[in-house]
Amino acid sequence: MRRRMSLAGVWKTGEAKKSFVVKPEETLETLSEGRSTTITPWQPRGVNVGRSYPSEQRMTRLWILDLDPSIIAQQITLMQHYLFSKIKVSEVLASKRNAEKTPGYQRLRLLHNHISIWVVSQILMRSDVDQRAEILAYFIRVAGVLLSPLQNLDGFMAVMNAANDSSIFRLKKTWGRLPPQARDLWQELVPLTEKGARSLNKFTKEATPPLIPYMGVVIQNVLALQEYPDRVEGDLINFKKIRSIGFLIQKILSFQKTPYLLPTDKRVLEHICSTVPFMDGDACFARSLKIEPRVADAGSETS
Repeated sequence: MRRRMSLAGVWKTGEAKKSFVVKPEETLETLSEGRSTTITPWQPRGVNVGRSYPSEQRMTRLWILDLDPSIIAQQITLMQHYLFSKIKVSEVLASKRNAEKTPGYQRLRLLHNHISIWVVSQILMRSDVDQRAEILAYFIRVAGVLLSPLQNLDGFMAVMNAANDSSIFRLKKTWGRLPPQARDLWQELVPLTEKGARSLNKFTKEATPPLIPYMGVVIQNVLALQEYPDRVEGDLINFKKIRSIGFLIQKILSFQKTPYLLPTDKRVLEHICSTVPFMDGDACFARSLKIEPRVADAGSETS
């Protein structure tokens, strides 16, 4: 049986509660209208606050379904590319990664984890099985858009990891209500996440910017290259190692320097960045059991 991915490691360390927001001095200064302001990293120039939204009553239910999945995917991509572009080459090549030595990388990782937990929470909040299936199908479509055309591989993996989390994957009734189109797309996307998502390597090598690589694979590649000796037979410099690392860094820099020309949506961004109701693995799994009890538990309750 295939091992389920889990966010337990994130919840256990409490990292989901940490902020991935940049410092005030790093915020942008001016909107396109020319008036001075300070805005958060996920609100670059030209913030659109004029979008028409459903009523507040509808928002408390399923207003997210009124938005095309591409809107959610675009806002996730804008946030992630902003933080990705701030990662220094030295952080990618670092032998150890933590908040002190690799702050840029850590902030992107925390955002990745937050997106996963946010998606899990969006599904678990729904008590009705049909609504859960709608939300699950919606985020499968979001994952598809993140993969193509947006080429946001880090965001793609964040959403896929959420759907693969044990608290979501065990919801058999919910998965059983998925429409055929969403189920087919899921089956198409899942193979890309298996074996440590190594298949995304080829995708990254062949793609042209803009693109956000899956940082998990990037770090794996760096660690693998660093294992090769600096010198080869005859005490010669291992130029193959140097060229490989140089090619990898060159790719990353090209992705960092090429922005996504996408509209920003302040309210959607605020919703994505909002506090999630289930902050740890125990709470999520307890909620999962509550909305869909185990078969044995359900049988004992009815007897």
